[in-house]
Amino acid sequence: MTAVAGQERERFVLGADPVATARAVQALREAYASKLRCRWTGEVAGEFDLGQVVHLPPPDELAGRDGALDLWRARHRYGMFHFRIGPGFVIVIDKRLDQSASRYVIDDPAMLAVFLDCSHAIDRLDRMDAGRREAAEILCAEGLLLRLGEVVVTLPIRLRKWPVPYRSV
Repeated sequence: MTAVAGQERERFVLGADPVATARAVQALREAYASKLRCRWTGEVAGEFDLGQVVHLPPPDELAGRDGALDLWRARHRYGMFHFRIGPGFVIVIDKRLDQSASRYVIDDPAMLAVFLDCSHAIDRLDRMDAGRREAAEILCAEGLLLRLGEVVVTLPIRLRKWPVPYRSV
């Protein structure tokens, strides 16, 4: 994910192929959560909503949407959409919208399982049983999972350390 002198940056096309887009989101999310410098270029295809991924590091170049890269760079900041894992629950903080912040506590076993499973691997709604599919659709409706057709992947990054001293929170 990080560029080394003489090597090309990773190139992702967001919105063209559901699996490739989900893998790109997953790769960016994991690299960013691990505090790796993400250097990539991208292209936006179709009706892909960049507002869903503004919490991920912006690309160096972006084709397919005029002005979108400048807006992404202006809105982006570390930790704006993240989750922390507790015993039997997950807390998600979503600050992607400037005017408001949302806080979610996921403690329902089915929803928790889907959320965590989709953070480790891309899943498909059409392969889930009825209970998991219902949980996934609720998480998609809340913007916690990215849905691309039948493909779903967890959106927020996992914070392993607080970005500020814990007494400041």
